[in-house]
Amino acid sequence: MELSNRVIRYAKGVSLALKVLGSFLLDKGKYEWESTLEKLKNCLYQDIQTVLKISYDGLDIEEKNLFLDIACFFNRWDKHLVRRFSSSIGLRVLIDKALITISYGKVEVHDLLQEMGMEIVRQESLNKLGEHSRLWLDNDVYDVLNKNKGTDKIQGRRFNMSEIREIHLNPHAFSEVDYLRLLIVDRSKYKGKYNNVHGFEELESDFTELRCLCWDFYPSNHCL
Repeated sequence: MELSNRVIRYAKGVSLALKVLGSFLLDKGKYEWESTLEKLKNCLYQDIQTVLKISYDGLDIEEKNLFLDIACFFNRWDKHLVRRFSSSIGLRVLIDKALITISYGKVEVHDLLQEMGMEIVRQESLNKLGEHSRLWLDNDVYDVLNKNKGTDKIQGRRFNMSEIREIHLNPHAFSEVDYLRLLIVDRSKYKGKYNNVHGFEELESDFTELRCLCWDFYPSNHCL
């Protein structure tokens, strides 16, 4: 009973945090409960993100990557699309851990969990955008592409063709991005303005690791 009360206290009255912690501790023994709660106790500046991250830390590498992909790119996507480049087992694990839900055929992640995932990516490199594993803000994508800062740390990029500043790509803009798995270019919001990124046809990259390419109104007759 004491352990349960400590879980409730650490959740700070946030039902999501309680659900995530409860899912993580389900079927675990007393030692694992005490170890998890001790970890939370020892966090000097404990907050809800710290509580939520307990469940993320218990995932394996592939499951962590899948969660970060969903948090940064695929929130509210059709579950069948997400399953094309992920494993059903991985999705099942994330559901069981209360990190994602499937609602009306969509993969969804709670706002607090999404922010946690994005913060995990931000912490990968505080000063070098090109060393983030995922880029999802138009300004960040522009900065990396415009200054050719891409590195082999980048696994995914997402940007909006009508929101990003106009750019003419250097042919080597993707040359160092050897492990790019995900490239998502969102639909333009403005009629007649589909393409602000030019030069993809001249890129010197074979995109051998690319698993997901989603690009409405791709501005060329040629395929990547």
